[in-house]
Amino acid sequence: MEEKRIIAAADEVRRRIERELTRTVQERLVAPALNVRAAQAGLPAGCPELRMRLSRIADGLGDTVDELGAILRGIHPAILTDCGLGPALKMSARHCELPVDPNVTV
Repeated sequence: MEEKRIIAAADEVRRRIERELTRTVQERLVAPALNVRAAQAGLPAGCPELRMRLSRIADGLGDTVDELGAILRGIHPAILTDCGLGPALKMSARHCELPVDPNVTV
């Protein structure tokens, strides 16, 4: 019984970390990306180089937000809670760069 309580407490800590990082870090990256896009939209037509630089900055921030989201979902994937270890491992295997074929017996 103690083991289940420890596992549940650890799961809750991972969920809390995921929520806090999503609420703080991810939101702090989204705001500058929106500001860069707004600055880009307000540029006069004669600034193609600056427009391209701002676009690369906004795209980079967007990519960082996407990567952070993937990392955060990996801290405690919902599929682990909803479906169990086997499906969670199979989903993780699909995202590996090398081919992985998990054979899970639970």
